[in-house]
Amino acid sequence: MEYLWWPASLVCAGAFYYFVLYCKPLDDYWHTIPTLDEYLSEHPNCKAENPRSAICHDCGSKRIIYRHLTAHYDQRCIHLCFSCKKTLFRTFG
Repeated sequence: MEYLWWPASLVCAGAFYYFVLYCKPLDDYWHTIPTLDEYLSEHPNCKAENPRSAICHDCGSKRIIYRHLTAHYDQRCIHLCFSCKKTLFRTFG
């Protein structure tokens, strides 16, 4: 009976990673959001002084916030306009 604990724990760890940490539906959503370069090529007048940020094309605000996709240790980030709450672009890292 002890030989079943290791495979069962590996299956549980894999399921936890896939459904909680990775979260395939959120990853698919993240890939639909443009990257910063794609966002700036689509909206060239939204280039900010900071090369890692941009200006909101909807309301013109420079106050851009980001949130991690699943948890604080997730490196996939979504950048949002603080004023109008519009999703602008995604970054990794």
